[in-house]
Amino acid sequence: MMYYTIYETKNLITEQIYVGQHVTDNLEDGYLGSGIRLINSVNKYGKTNFAKRILHIYDNFNDMDKKEEELVDLEFVKRADTLNVILGGSSGAKFTVVVSYKHTPDVYFRILSSEYDPEVYTTPTSGTLCVYRISDGKKTRITSDEYRLNRHLYRTTSSGKVTIEHMNSNITESIPLEDFDEKKHKKVFGGIVVKDNGVTRYATAEEYYNTDHNLIHTTKNTVTVTVIATGEKKHVTVDEFYANRDEYLTNHQGKVLVRHKINGESKLVNCDDVHLYRDEWAIGTEGQRTVYSIPDKKFMNISVDSYNSTIHKLAQDKKAICYNADGTIKFEFWGNKKEFLELFKVPVSIWDVLRTEGTVTMNSKKTRSFNGCYFKLIDWKKELDTDVD
Repeated sequence: MMYYTIYETKNLITEQIYVGQHVTDNLEDGYLGSGIRLINSVNKYGKTNFAKRILHIYDNFNDMDKKEEELVDLEFVKRADTLNVILGGSSGAKFTVVVSYKHTPDVYFRILSSEYDPEVYTTPTSGTLCVYRISDGKKTRITSDEYRLNRHLYRTTSSGKVTIEHMNSNITESIPLEDFDEKKHKKVFGGIVVKDNGVTRYATAEEYYNTDHNLIHTTKNTVTVTVIATGEKKHVTVDEFYANRDEYLTNHQGKVLVRHKINGESKLVNCDDVHLYRDEWAIGTEGQRTVYSIPDKKFMNISVDSYNSTIHKLAQDKKAICYNADGTIKFEFWGNKKEFLELFKVPVSIWDVLRTEGTVTMNSKKTRSFNGCYFKLIDWKKELDTDVD
């Protein structure tokens, strides 16, 4: 026989309570609950300091679910003596997010996702991550700072795994790194943290760069740094970073990126240890080239052999528009100095003036095929910023 129960678990030391629902065929199965604050409390005080009692028993799910929704309402989860953080009932978690006010960080409740404002609210797991202790394999949650300072003591839930998309089915999942097969799998990289109508979330690169949207890149034009004086981790603007470089350390300082030559795995290693990776790992972007991909609308690293000047542009390339005398566009140019001179057969001085002044008018014998026209330099990188935002 199955019992549909509403129960109360009480911390005998703090006297805080947790109310939940549980379906079981054994009323004495020892189940205390699964709420995050309850689990943390049990881990801290031990199971022997908790008592559970059955409040209601039903013969069907709907009655049980309705009772939990009735008991665990917004006022209940706001109370200081409760360990619940979500509203009761199976509908309580739909389209909502668990938050607390920043000025009362220990009082959690649920709001609609569309109402989330990071300037007003914080979430229970803000600044934390789930890890396994290497010493005993136990899963726990720690602050991000604790993890950064003691990485050797923990492994993350994704350690040793890679997120991939199966080429034949388009199904995405995390698999052990040793199971990665470039013939069957395509790596899926992390998203971009954006604000979407006030809600902070991840967006895929494709969603962010290739669609019309109101997404705001939360860390655009910022640098993640450690304040030397206090050890605090934070984001500062690029201008602030360069103006006060003696006050900050970046996450990558003293480290170098290495890339596995076979499976493509990348990681940061200490500069002093680079010699240990020479055989199987490429150092930095060795064998690669950083380009702006016109089809993908973003900067990326590609193999040197894959470079195609038609669809790939380098950061130092210049873009210019050639205008007729009446202001209509004659054609566009996007490339480097050598390509410009070879294509238009003009003196090098034309390129130098264009690069330094931003515009140049053709009016000499050596440029007679363009006389009456003028070139105007385009800040194409700035155009990219405008398009994204």
